[in-house]
Amino acid sequence: MIVKLHKQARTTPAIREEIRHATGTLAELTARFNVSISTILKWKSRDAVEDRSHTAHRLQTTLTPAQERIAVELRKILRNSWWRWFTTQAVGRSQSTCMTPKALTNINQPSRLRQ
Repeated sequence: MIVKLHKQARTTPAIREEIRHATGTLAELTARFNVSISTILKWKSRDAVEDRSHTAHRLQTTLTPAQERIAVELRKILRNSWWRWFTTQAVGRSQSTCMTPKALTNINQPSRLRQ
C-alpha cells in the first residue's frame, strides 16, 4: 500500500498502530513518539489508522432552481468549449461523426430540466 504523507507528517500508519497499542503515561508516549498529547489521544481513540477525509460530508449551501439552471448551462458551455478545443487541437482539424459527444448530451442536467 502506498501512503501519501504531507511534508510535516510525524506519524505513519505503522507509528499510529504503535501508538494505539502502546502503554505508558501520556507524557512518556509524547516523548517516545515526538508528538503532542492530542495526537496520542486521537490515535488511541480511533479504530483505524488511516487518515480520514477532510472534505465536507454535506454541502453547506443549496441552490435555488434558477441557480441550478445557470450552473447546468455553464457546465454545458464549458464542456462544449473543451470539446471544440479537443477536436481541433488535440485530435486534428477533422471532426468525424464518431467523435461527436452524443452520449454526453444530457450529462450534468437535472432530470426535471430534461425534455
